[in-house]
Amino acid sequence: MTITERNAFRRIYPQFDEPRTEKASEWRDVDPLGVFTPEENRRRRRELFLFEYSATTAPKEEPATDEQLAFETVLKTQLNDPFVLIGRTSIKIATPYTERYEGKIPLHNLLERTARLGLQWAQVGGSNLYIYNGPILLSRYKAGYVSIANRYIDRPGNRRSR
Repeated sequence: MTITERNAFRRIYPQFDEPRTEKASEWRDVDPLGVFTPEENRRRRRELFLFEYSATTAPKEEPATDEQLAFETVLKTQLNDPFVLIGRTSIKIATPYTERYEGKIPLHNLLERTARLGLQWAQVGGSNLYIYNGPILLSRYKAGYVSIANRYIDRPGNRRSR
């Protein structure tokens, strides 16, 4: 990332490098206070999972701002035929499926691209960005953290799936 991008990141996430204090309830499930019933917790967990891993599930949130819609327009000019679902805090970018992500791809490039797009999305007020190869989740940006999905999860014979 360029110095300007690093400075913008530090301005948006000033406490990113500071160690977090661990709370007793931090590692509990989606309901750390125990407010909901087990059935409601299962439903909330399922909704979160389906939202993240489905490229076509729209965010259930307020509509995007004008700046965010401008970001979507710029994004559509940078990518080849993307399918974009946008809300106030989340954006999903799905490009047509291609097999080039099935083989060995430079993960550094995917991480860098996700970080760059996520930072741009954060600069217009968003926090979650998801990138899909067709219906398959490739990477995500959540509040400054970038992660890549395990591409070998459905290949039990491969050591990387463990």
